[in-house]
Amino acid sequence: MKKIISYLLGITLVCAPYFMLEGGDVIQQYTKNTPKNTTPITIDQPQKNTTVTDNSAKTLSKKMIHLPILMYHYVRTVTDQHDPVGIDLSVPANAFEEQMKHLSNAGYTTITLDDLVSAWKEEKNLPKKSIILTFDDGYDDFYTDAFPVLQKYNLKATAYIITDFIDKSRYLTSQQLKELDQSPLITIAAHTMHHPNLRNTTGTRLIEEVLGSKTWLENFTGHPILHFAYPSGQYNKETLRATEKAGYVTAVTTEPGEDHASTKPFTITRVRIRGGMTLEAFQKLFP
Repeated sequence: MKKIISYLLGITLVCAPYFMLEGGDVIQQYTKNTPKNTTPITIDQPQKNTTVTDNSAKTLSKKMIHLPILMYHYVRTVTDQHDPVGIDLSVPANAFEEQMKHLSNAGYTTITLDDLVSAWKEEKNLPKKSIILTFDDGYDDFYTDAFPVLQKYNLKATAYIITDFIDKSRYLTSQQLKELDQSPLITIAAHTMHHPNLRNTTGTRLIEEVLGSKTWLENFTGHPILHFAYPSGQYNKETLRATEKAGYVTAVTTEPGEDHASTKPFTITRVRIRGGMTLEAFQKLFP
């Protein structure tokens, strides 16, 4: 209850003055009624044929940067052979460590999304073999299985958190989230409050999911939250506008690609790392 009150207060103060949604209606007040739907999330799958154009980065120079942004979900072993989606999204802990060891030995440097933005602005030069690691949803195995490996090889990563799932089964606890946030290796980012399909989410519910998750995390961590991930890669023009208005500086999709234009900071592409990928296949992708 304290968590809900804190983010509602922040949203009421922040979002009312400037959220302009479809049809030109200004949201004057944020409703405190939270959505009733708390069913399990729809697992992220690549969003194909997205035609939405991201024209939001007017202040950045036109610059294209080529680097892989890896997308992980679970770091675990799935034994149920009747769960193909779970298997596909789950990289076993031993395989994950082999992948991280390879990146380290091959001379890759893990950077942050802040580093990418600085490079777009020509404020920073990136290492030749730069790479970004991202983890969606905030599962507890990120803390128990992925984080120790990242510490071992001194690798940076971004964790996209579904805020309403904190302290729930299979997800990070508040204490784990606090420890991750205190690590110089981990960037905490937002992934909505309840993981809805944002293409079908409008009005105050859209504000709650996009801005509400940001406000909750900022209240929890005590610092700005600047990066966002669309649940299941779903978005539209209204989603893009809400994401920019909320004060994020980047947002990632599930669409494949390694070229990142400074003019499209809210439609960043990623490279999905699948559970069945062999080490040899991983090494070929990142030689």
